[in-house]
Amino acid sequence: MKRYNPLHFYRKQNKNHKIDPLDGKKSRKIISLILSGNFIEIFEFSLFGIFASSISNLFFNNVVYGTIYSLAILSIGFLARPIGAIILGHIGDRHGRRPALILSIAIMSLSTFCIGILPLPDQIGIGAPLLLLFLRILQGVSCGGEYIGVVVYLFEYFPKKPGKAGSIAAISGMGGTLAAIIISYLASLHVSSEWNWRIPFLFAPFFGFIIMYLRKNFDETSFFKNNILKNNIQKYPLKLVFKKYLYQFIATIFVGGFNGILTFTLIIYLNIFSLKYTNINFTSALGINFIAVCFFICSGLIFGFIKDSRNLSTASCLYFISGVTFISSPFIYMALLQGDYSYILLGEVILGVLAGSFSACCNVFMCQLFPSNIRYSGIALGYTLGTSLLGGTAPAFCHLLIELTKEPFMPAVYLSLGAIVGIVGCRIIYPLKKKFRNIVTKDYNLKLPECFIQEEQETRESLDEEHLRIHHGR
Repeated sequence: MKRYNPLHFYRKQNKNHKIDPLDGKKSRKIISLILSGNFIEIFEFSLFGIFASSISNLFFNNVVYGTIYSLAILSIGFLARPIGAIILGHIGDRHGRRPALILSIAIMSLSTFCIGILPLPDQIGIGAPLLLLFLRILQGVSCGGEYIGVVVYLFEYFPKKPGKAGSIAAISGMGGTLAAIIISYLASLHVSSEWNWRIPFLFAPFFGFIIMYLRKNFDETSFFKNNILKNNIQKYPLKLVFKKYLYQFIATIFVGGFNGILTFTLIIYLNIFSLKYTNINFTSALGINFIAVCFFICSGLIFGFIKDSRNLSTASCLYFISGVTFISSPFIYMALLQGDYSYILLGEVILGVLAGSFSACCNVFMCQLFPSNIRYSGIALGYTLGTSLLGGTAPAFCHLLIELTKEPFMPAVYLSLGAIVGIVGCRIIYPLKKKFRNIVTKDYNLKLPECFIQEEQETRESLDEEHLRIHHGR
């Protein structure tokens, strides 16, 4: 059977491509489109978690378990992410990062708009929560490939500055969450509670469709082009992941799972927890969460750039942050349960700093585990499995633990267990096989792996040769 080779498409579409994608205004434009798309997608995905309480009151009549039902649908959206990771990861490794990113934002924008116009149970009965469930699954499928696609794209654009790539990918997504909090706050001030949650769902998708159209014009990364030129496109990328990179895949699940616990506890569960177990109102809870997310963004940027400037070991950074989280988890929830505005702010800010630092390093760690021809598929499925099983279910699971034990302190236990999972992922599972250390770096420092330096050099040489051959019509 003839091996897949899209080289003819590459030659047709890239006659005037720039050999170095890091150079010039075009590069900045492409990166802006990448980050803005991730910004909009995470913004749309975060809306459901922010308005979980309002949605549970409108779509579920059970007073005791209404919040749990709403959080269960929220969690199902996360559980659908691996489906999107398989589909979009396969497209990203086999056909290019660009079509995968275009498809993901199209699905997210359409499903978000449909949630905004969804009728209530009073109008269509049980069909309302069922449609809500279906649309949330579509959102999960979309998110399964968007964020990791952005991480991979930026990592391949900045191979010598991995901390920078990981940090700006993390903060672009959290910037979407920050925008969702602002829009939600404004909507809660001026519109009745029955309609305020719908406004952001109707507002955001239009920007998503615009970015989807603009993404059609950006270029592929040099790593993917080199894979095409060398006939290094895998027909089934995940098959190679499971065959030769199983330990890296497991490490990605564990590290991604703890990253999901940190992130989704911060942006979703703490709002619900504060409203239910403290005396602050919805507006105050959003204000505190807004500040905590700002600290997430700042810490992610600072930690990413420090990592590059100091050549810090990525695995050691993750190990350190996981250990600090394990120790500080009880103190975070002790501060929240004080009920005072300043203590709640302190608890959320601490979690925001930990989550931002871990997220920036986590992105780098995962990208350095896989070669470029299977990177999208390997990271997307591993990361989404971790975030779905541990992070996405964290709000519902923590709420259920409190209902069963009648102890509001139980989420601290879950966060501490998540920190142990993070430690296992970055310090125990990954070094189990000595040969896997040599794949990524000679001394397991994960600073600047030699295989990626060589791959980048070969990429530029191949593109130079192809560019000259096309230019001279040979």
